[in-house]
Amino acid sequence: MIERYKKISIIYGGSGRDVATRLNERINALHTEQFYPISSAIVAKRVLSCAPIFSQIKEAISSSDMCIIILTFDDVGQTRVRQNVLIEIGMALMAVDDTDKCIFLTEKDPLPDDFPSDLKGWINANRFDKNNIDEVIGNVVQEIVFRLKLKTYKNILSSDRYIFDYENLLSDIPEETYEKKADIQLASILASWEEGARSFTFASERIMYILERLKFFPDFNNNRQFFLFIDALKQLARFDEEDFSYADSGYLTQVCNFVNTLISYSELKLRKEVIRCMSDPSADPKAAKEYEYEFLAIAEKLENFIGKAERGTLKVNWLMRVMAYEYVGLAYMKTVNFRNIFDDKAVEMVNKAISFYGKMLEIAENYGGTSENLWRGYAEYDLTRTYEALYVATGSADYFPLIRKYSMQSIVTRREWCRVNAFRGVFTNALSFEYFLVKKHELDLCSRFDGYSLYSKQQLIAATNDLSDELRNYYDSSEFGRLYDMKESIDALRAKISSS
Repeated sequence: MIERYKKISIIYGGSGRDVATRLNERINALHTEQFYPISSAIVAKRVLSCAPIFSQIKEAISSSDMCIIILTFDDVGQTRVRQNVLIEIGMALMAVDDTDKCIFLTEKDPLPDDFPSDLKGWINANRFDKNNIDEVIGNVVQEIVFRLKLKTYKNILSSDRYIFDYENLLSDIPEETYEKKADIQLASILASWEEGARSFTFASERIMYILERLKFFPDFNNNRQFFLFIDALKQLARFDEEDFSYADSGYLTQVCNFVNTLISYSELKLRKEVIRCMSDPSADPKAAKEYEYEFLAIAEKLENFIGKAERGTLKVNWLMRVMAYEYVGLAYMKTVNFRNIFDDKAVEMVNKAISFYGKMLEIAENYGGTSENLWRGYAEYDLTRTYEALYVATGSADYFPLIRKYSMQSIVTRREWCRVNAFRGVFTNALSFEYFLVKKHELDLCSRFDGYSLYSKQQLIAATNDLSDELRNYYDSSEFGRLYDMKESIDALRAKISSS
């Protein structure tokens, strides 16, 4: 899973400037040449009596994941480290909270007698002089990779060794965010995600960061702030000349177009006027026809992308493939939703969606790792609705076993989402909403389709009561309003069953 860059601060004083500069260049080369997620900066030698400068140095060090301290002995007849450096060492030890995240380079071994004894005890410094400085810097660079457990992002767009662990999706969100009300939580997460996407140097990194989060966009309110966020992502999912050092413009164009197509699907789906029209396309046939064409254009773009990936003319990683398969299916199903008739063309699109969802499941099982259940839970519900659409169109009860199979599987999978996830606040409730959604949908199927239900009417009423109780035991309306909406939806279903 792609993470924000690890920050390294280089601390020096006096004659250590040349070593600091050369080390900084080598560390930054780890990123620009080898695509390690890392950024390096030199904490300039400052006069700490000035409060604003002191604050700047403190901020630079406190935001670091690792500090490298260069010890040169420039004071008192070249026997003592500059006192400013000692202060910055203290800041570094407090900031990283792990002695393994501080690396020392020294031009004297052993350290002078007047060097602080508390530091002597655990400093295992790299000795350097002008004859071995390149070798020492090379060793330090290797230590950085090892200690920070860095993995290269080179070829991240095409390598199936890429790992997406969705449970760490919010690992960089500040803890205090979850103490706020739901709408503020969501707004804060959007702001953090946009900042995160902007922090990456290369288009490939920004693309992966966006893709990892794209599936969760429906959890956000479709307000002005969300659509401003969408507009920002469209700009970030682009490349510039610096990206040509690792990929040709043709490849990057296709990948960036793919990501922007997925973003366009999310944007279109979440527009309020589209949602209103989707609930009753016959109320505004002209608008319904426009949305049908828009979703169909998205589906055809994604199917073209999939064709290239399957033929091997465009090599992309498994996450892009699994998302392409799902989103093309979703776009085809939206197209069908806005059509006036369920004709042979509609049947063709539904069957395409079924095929793509099946491929989505296959890839998730082979490559999904810790995220397999996420994609499985979405694909199973997608398949439930596609077979449901075929039943509604044909009236054939032959589809009942398939509808029930995937509906039951989606309930089991999504119950696991509720039981085990590392999310907090509104995102925990967002996954839980998805579980209650599929469970309520199964009861709705039982109430609507003659011959489908395994329940008697009284058993079905009892099942809705149980679901309502399960939701009541879980939900907190102050955390996520959609759970309150789900409660009303279950109550309405129970009333409909009772009056039937």
